[in-house]
Amino acid sequence: MVRAGRKANPKLQRLLHLKSFTLTYLCLASMLTLLKLDSGFHYALLINIAYSILNATTYFYFTSFWQIARGYDFVNHEMEELLKALRSGRNTTKYSALRDLWSLHANLSVMARRINRVYGIQMMVSRTDYVVFTIIYDFFLNDLVCDLISRYQCLPKHDITEGKVTQQLSAYLIYEGSMRLDLKVSGLFSANKSQWLRMMGCIVCHCTLLLQFYVMLRN
Repeated sequence: MVRAGRKANPKLQRLLHLKSFTLTYLCLASMLTLLKLDSGFHYALLINIAYSILNATTYFYFTSFWQIARGYDFVNHEMEELLKALRSGRNTTKYSALRDLWSLHANLSVMARRINRVYGIQMMVSRTDYVVFTIIYDFFLNDLVCDLISRYQCLPKHDITEGKVTQQLSAYLIYEGSMRLDLKVSGLFSANKSQWLRMMGCIVCHCTLLLQFYVMLRN
């Protein structure tokens, strides 16, 4: 592609730069974290190496498919030029170029399937790690603390009704009973534990249905 004088797609270039930046940021953040540790350095180093291997594997997976996408983009652009030349009848030798593009497209398809098969286990581990430590650990705890805020904000006070209630305390109870926090994520859905569990249940249900359809169509 470089020898053909065609530069990479600017969109693909930006995507590669963004991915390289994220990998560099993760590596630097891990290194700086190690430098600030006072104890448990060796254990943290092993964990850091394991995550670095996982991040590097994800990056290699990305760059491999990035090259495949670049190859397809090259074939598409060359095919446009070839079709223009064939329609105008300027050069009949373009049919040999068509065979070359066809062969390149077929090789790219074979390589894409092979890369997807080779990196299958690594990508499954990476996605599992992301789900466990990002979606479950981070988002679940965020929704859980929002749920606790709503509960603590208007916690029932049954013991107060058994004693003497002053005018000020009665006013406060009325105020607290009328105040309801409705914390939502961008105004779309409530941020609480039950909503998170329902959302995860819907995701699991739909994933199961998609898996069933995939198995049926494959058979």
